[in-house]
Amino acid sequence: MSGIVKIHGKDYKTVALRVTEFRSQYTIDEGWGIETQCAEVDDATVIMRARITDPEGRTVATGYAEETRSQRGINSTSALENAETSAIGRALSAAGFGGDAYASAEEVAQAISKQGSSPSAAPGQPSQKQKNFAWSLIKKQPEDKQEAYIKRAKTADAAALSKLIDELNG
Repeated sequence: MSGIVKIHGKDYKTVALRVTEFRSQYTIDEGWGIETQCAEVDDATVIMRARITDPEGRTVATGYAEETRSQRGINSTSALENAETSAIGRALSAAGFGGDAYASAEEVAQAISKQGSSPSAAPGQPSQKQKNFAWSLIKKQPEDKQEAYIKRAKTADAAALSKLIDELNG
């Protein structure tokens, strides 16, 4: 298996391949890290945050992913793990390990299976879930700051929106 999956004629890297490529250049022994944490968890939804850290502990890139718990399929038992894998893939993409696609092969395949159609966000563009999560965080900000955050969110690509979410989630 190459770690490259062709979906609708486009090549997507799996998260496993992204991790392998990252680790071949930036090792644990040198102090590079991939860290994850639950950003939000309830009975219906899991939102995970992943960050890539350099040897000084500085955040190099972040990624968020949301999964909805379900009665059937992988998210009936593993919504958290699924969200964690997707968040890692998105953080690695933000760090330059995504090829020309921000979404991983797993994310695209899952989105297609859920929707029964092509993916909703173009490569590099934020997903609807990412937009919704950003909006929920913006609404929690002081009213005098919300307009500026909304302007940033409206024009942001997926990487910029991840950075805004990270800023808002503090």
